[in-house]
Amino acid sequence: MQAINYRPEIDGLRALSVLAVIAFHFEPSSLPNGYLGVDVFFVISGFLITSLIQAGFAAGNFSFAEFYLRRVRRLFPAMALMLAGCLAYGMLNFPPWTLRSLGAQVLFVLGFAANLKMRASAADYWGERSQELPLLHTWSLAVEEQFYIVFPLILIGLLRFGRRWLVPVFAVTGFMASIAICWRWSVLDSGAAFYLLAARAWELLAGCIVALGVGSWSKVLPREARLGPVIGLVVILISLLIPAHDGRAVLGLRLLAVLGAVAFIVFTAGSGGWVKRLFSTPAIVGLGRMSYSLYLWHWPVIVICRLHTESPLHGLDPRWLLPAASAVTALLAAGSYFAVERPLRRREWTPWLCLGTAAALACVAGLVRRVRDSQYHDPKEVVVGSGKAGGSRFDTPVSSDSLYSLFGALASEQSRMTNKYPYIDFRFPTVTPSMGTGVVRPGDSQTAEVMMTGDSHALANAAVVDGILASNRISGVFWMAQGVPPNLFRGPHGDINLMRASEVDAYDRVRLESLKRHPKACVVSMRYDNADFSDWTKTFDAIVANTHLIFVQQAPVLNIGDQPARPVFDSYFRIFGAVDGLNIREPRKSRQARRRFEAELLKRYSGNRNVTFFAVESDLLFPDMRIRWWDGSSVLYYIDDDHLSEAGVRLYAGRLAKLLLGVVSGK
Repeated sequence: MQAINYRPEIDGLRALSVLAVIAFHFEPSSLPNGYLGVDVFFVISGFLITSLIQAGFAAGNFSFAEFYLRRVRRLFPAMALMLAGCLAYGMLNFPPWTLRSLGAQVLFVLGFAANLKMRASAADYWGERSQELPLLHTWSLAVEEQFYIVFPLILIGLLRFGRRWLVPVFAVTGFMASIAICWRWSVLDSGAAFYLLAARAWELLAGCIVALGVGSWSKVLPREARLGPVIGLVVILISLLIPAHDGRAVLGLRLLAVLGAVAFIVFTAGSGGWVKRLFSTPAIVGLGRMSYSLYLWHWPVIVICRLHTESPLHGLDPRWLLPAASAVTALLAAGSYFAVERPLRRREWTPWLCLGTAAALACVAGLVRRVRDSQYHDPKEVVVGSGKAGGSRFDTPVSSDSLYSLFGALASEQSRMTNKYPYIDFRFPTVTPSMGTGVVRPGDSQTAEVMMTGDSHALANAAVVDGILASNRISGVFWMAQGVPPNLFRGPHGDINLMRASEVDAYDRVRLESLKRHPKACVVSMRYDNADFSDWTKTFDAIVANTHLIFVQQAPVLNIGDQPARPVFDSYFRIFGAVDGLNIREPRKSRQARRRFEAELLKRYSGNRNVTFFAVESDLLFPDMRIRWWDGSSVLYYIDDDHLSEAGVRLYAGRLAKLLLGVVSGK
């Protein structure tokens, strides 16, 4: 296949792009939009692939087989090494549930569908869940692979059977259609707008359009175009530095990054000035040539190093995270590039090696997906033990977390829960809740002195609050729905969790009506480490205008993953024979987001006597910031990673009772 003219400055642009992505992943605040380096990569890929196909077709020796084999030689060996390394590390260090997830990720990567898997697993690329996926970054490789499969077929088809003028028409039409899809999805489905080829094709097609005309443009560019490379570089840098959170604002920055990359490629095709000379220096070009290996390795290393800082089993000092991850990434990327990526690119037998390696990786990943552990038990029969590591005697029963069925939605538990807590309607968060009067204890919603509202965290606190009201003959009304944020004012919406849109409307309406009857206190309990405080100001202002707001602090989140606490607890006992020495702390992102929300709440209502922030951290943290997740004997204080058990809530029940009684009595 015909080679294309080598342009070292494009490798230099690759270096800038990969460094931006790595800087963002290491510390997002260092480069707010560093992830846009991937958008620049897409433009470069579209440009190079189109240039390669055009050159081969013009020379009359284009071959689909050779084209795809060349892609395999170029991309798969280093990726296979990274996948094998992740699997090997995971099999030695990951708990079963994390290992199963890794196996699924590997299978999707091998099937050119990693973007689909990552969208399903972490629709929010910036969310907490994304920090737990070692192969999250492969979504962009899947987008390119899908493009490589479809685009060459269309391009060669047009060149062979159509008229040449159809090629730019197709590219421009595809560009416009894709950017329209991206614009639409950026509001309706931000995950699709970020991960899927249909919303990303315009970036690759931008590079294609450049390739279709760059030869002509370089000949007709005026002398004044010498500022073009500078403008392109400045536009890229601006897109990387301006923070944006709104979906369409992010799309605007993506468009800036793409336009900057287009300008860079077009205007450096000629002399290019000092920008071209800078980006063609050996050091920058060398870094650009290693960019693929750097990209492959940096994210798994970051995830694993963060797991070591936040994992229950390890205690890497967070201050060592950046230097440790940087050094390991550099070593692995250099080894991958010089020992695997570069030499195997030239071997004729490399595709056969890749085929065998892919089959082996798929087999291992498939086996990993079937890994089972023995820590899952019936919710009423959970035990821990104190024997030697690896022992099998577990004879100390753990008290049953009575609210667990709320989160498991087990129909068989319904009658037992109703009998145990007759004054709390546990049917409330199910598919068809009654929205008429709420849950009243005692009295009725017309005369309720205390109102309680919230999501599943409110449900976890409900039994204790109900007990306080019952023992003091205080009337109260409970409005709680699992998985439904307790906003009082929502924009247009559909179903939320198990509640239909009409039920959500009724839920919001009756809570507002209850609030307007001016109860003496409103207790709000919710999860907010995934919330933006600005979305809640109207709700809190409405509560404060009508009553006294008691805002219950969210409990610190356990760093055990999104798992029930009891089977995790039992698993560690089976392995180690003890749990006291485990590094049970709150994940960094959760802690930072929670503290940020709290700081904004306290700032907004500073000095307002109608607002009380009820802190629970002091009851749940040791002096060294490890979390108290059990009593040291047999009782667990957590149901899962973020919900307290009834025993956990009772740690601060006395303080909550004193506060609530004081507010109701006006003292």
